[in-house]
Amino acid sequence: MNLREIVEKLHKENNENRIKNLVSGINFRTRFNYLREIIYHIDIFMAEKNYIYAEMFLIAGDKMAKYLDMDHDSQNPRDIRSLKIITWKKWAKFYESQGNYSKALEHYRNILKKIKLPDEENFMAEILMEMGIIEDVQGDKKEALKKFLKSSSIYKRKEEDFNFKASMFNCAHVLYDMNYYDKAKDMCRKIISLEPNEAHIKSPVANAYLELANIAEVEENREESRSYYRQALDAYRILKDRIKESDILNRLGTFEMEDKDYETASRIYTSALDIKKTVDQHQAKARFCITMADVLRDGENYEEALVYYNMAFKFFGEASVESPRKVIKHRIYKILQKMKLVRKDLGTFIEKFNPVNSETDLSAKINSIDYREFNGDGYIFRASEKWEVPESYRVGEKFLMFLLKNLIKVYMNLREEKEYNKYIELKRIMEKRYFGARKNQS
Repeated sequence: MNLREIVEKLHKENNENRIKNLVSGINFRTRFNYLREIIYHIDIFMAEKNYIYAEMFLIAGDKMAKYLDMDHDSQNPRDIRSLKIITWKKWAKFYESQGNYSKALEHYRNILKKIKLPDEENFMAEILMEMGIIEDVQGDKKEALKKFLKSSSIYKRKEEDFNFKASMFNCAHVLYDMNYYDKAKDMCRKIISLEPNEAHIKSPVANAYLELANIAEVEENREESRSYYRQALDAYRILKDRIKESDILNRLGTFEMEDKDYETASRIYTSALDIKKTVDQHQAKARFCITMADVLRDGENYEEALVYYNMAFKFFGEASVESPRKVIKHRIYKILQKMKLVRKDLGTFIEKFNPVNSETDLSAKINSIDYREFNGDGYIFRASEKWEVPESYRVGEKFLMFLLKNLIKVYMNLREEKEYNKYIELKRIMEKRYFGARKNQS
């Protein structure tokens, strides 16, 4: 039986003996790889927001995990145990993705009861972090802080540097939200002091600089705030986080405008807008490439389809949008399967995926464009539902409108009518799109 048949049978079967016989009838290595593949399919379906199929694979994965190591004396029991825990965690991620936070927290608590200490402390710390993030979103700051502090102590003991800093930053951020600014600052400074090599800076350190800038601004210490914003900007540039870079430039431009240095403010704001436009353009190019690839795939022109899927993967990467890239990997795998060019299972293929650097004459003609309105003829083409990549905008339109408002103010002060009118029109277009989207969602 292939994976699809196994999943369908496990999903429908409720008799424990028949489930046990079905799983035990598959040799251990195959069933291990099948469970890995089920987990990757769950990630793909959740990226597509295809919750019906995600739940189907979750149910099948649970039943496969229950009897994974049956009749097998594994030399790597930790690998089996890890795969089981990862399978359980996917349920929590499923509930969280749907916004059912109470159900996600309940599921995480049930997993914690199954954790075997001290061997599985790393999983415990990971789950505590996930729970803390949910509690933070729900506004339960005290509980979130407890989870983050406990996870940070585990990561410190285990000498997991990145996770230790990440959990410490989560503590600092919660303390900031609770108005414990001095404690939050102490945490942030400690995170920064633990990163001696500025050339290899990690995201918790960049986040710590930004938090210090925010705190200094709340405390009305303008020069200290400006200094921390600049240090955060340097850190995010090293990390190639273009959106954070743009948002910080917007804030630095406001300092210049408050100082009435409108020329400098205009240059900084324009740089911030250029970054946002570039990221949006990368996503637009990626979606164009996906549409081209889908059409070519449906026409069985598989080699050209692969070229465009690889280009889409590259453009989404340049925009730092990860969710659609999972879907693209799956599409490439399915095409290579049809062409009989892949022998790896899906899990191994995704883990070791190496995109091909593809270009076409058509891709070179995709020019940079400004934000504008388009009027169609009323007919809308839609990709097949099972292949459709959900929209995942990296640029927040709300923050884009804040930036456009700032550009309008600065050019009003500079008395440059042409630029002033240009940004008034851009703001009108973006507001129409933003409020129109919110109206459709409601």
